[in-house]
Amino acid sequence: MAPQSLHLECDRRLPDGSCLIRTYPSERDRRHETNAVVVRVIEYRPDGIADAEPKHQAT
Repeated sequence: MAPQSLHLECDRRLPDGSCLIRTYPSERDRRHETNAVVVRVIEYRPDGIADAEPKHQAT
């Protein structure tokens, strides 16, 4: 699960509402857009859990 404070920029939205993002092993790779790993991100809301954050992202 990714922290809610982490900004994940969606590269491609999938029909089920999830999206694909690119993540990088280092800041240098991010700047040069090299060695990217494509990850599917799924947002969900847990039901019946007291004090749960309203939205979560699973990668």
